Amino acid sequence: MGEYINFARTLSRDKVMRGGWAEGLFDAADRGEISLDTARLMIFDYATPSLDTTIASIGEMLWRLASVDGAYDTLRAHPELVPSVVYESVRMATPIRGFTRYAIEPFQMSETTLPAGSRILLLNASANRDERHYSDPDRFDVRRNPRDHLGWGAGVHLCAGMHLARLEMEALLRAILASVARISAGEPTRLVNNGLQGFAQLPLTLHPD
Repeated sequence: MGEYINFARTLSRDKVMRGGWAEGLFDAADRGEISLDTARLMIFDYATPSLDTTIASIGEMLWRLASVDGAYDTLRAHPELVPSVVYESVRMATPIRGFTRYAIEPFQMSETTLPAGSRILLLNASANRDERHYSDPDRFDVRRNPRDHLGWGAGVHLCAGMHLARLEMEALLRAILASVARISAGEPTRLVNNGLQGFAQLPLTLHPD
């Protein structure tokens, strides 16, 4: 991680693809619109969420399609559901365990008032399994299409890399649908991590047509 952070802090134009979005940030720094440090941090902030969190969501997606009766067969029969499956997989996975925030003023939540200055742990997975919002929330439903899930945050805290993550997941899923008749899974091992949720190991077999 230290090597990665050092690389991000010293990233230069010659290390990025010509004509890509990262070079565009260096162009903005050259024009004085943002600082060079901000350009580097924006690249770092975009690239980081597209790695472990996307990997965790892909693992959840493949495991659910392998282990939930009829899920993969329904998706093969209705490939237009690919975007829905991606959203539902991220809802179920919620790869970031939570974020902390400080209450700048007293905040009423249900029957409790949180005093100003309180540090609050926001549990995204709890919100994504809220039975008041999602019917049968612990069930993986390829037809649900929960576009308002909080696996990628919301509002000003929406994940900057979510569009890349969604593109990666949809592309992978469409490639699998084109050549895989069935997915089977062994017993997964959950990742032990304070910040991330996902699998440390997930044995999968892709059975071709």
